[in-house]
Amino acid sequence: MTLDKCVKSLIVKEPFYGLFLLGLNRYFTDEVDTAAVGINGINCELMINEKFWNEHDDEFQMQLLQHEVGHLLYNHLLMGKNFADHTRFNVAAD
Repeated sequence: MTLDKCVKSLIVKEPFYGLFLLGLNRYFTDEVDTAAVGINGINCELMINEKFWNEHDDEFQMQLLQHEVGHLLYNHLLMGKNFADHTRFNVAAD
């Protein structure tokens, strides 16, 4: 499924998560192995590896988007700055 179609489906099935995704800059990139949310200036963004995305079915893709939005909902992006070992925090936050 395309990323835009997946976001639209999520808006219908899980509007809480879908509405969060509408406000994010979303794009495919080889800079991540799977998917990640990050901060770019004052905005949050969702980065997805297109090869990883295309290897999975529609249900997995929707759950992946929900998972990444969860990082924003639980403030993981800002909370991680309080830990000396960022890699360890990232694993724990997943």
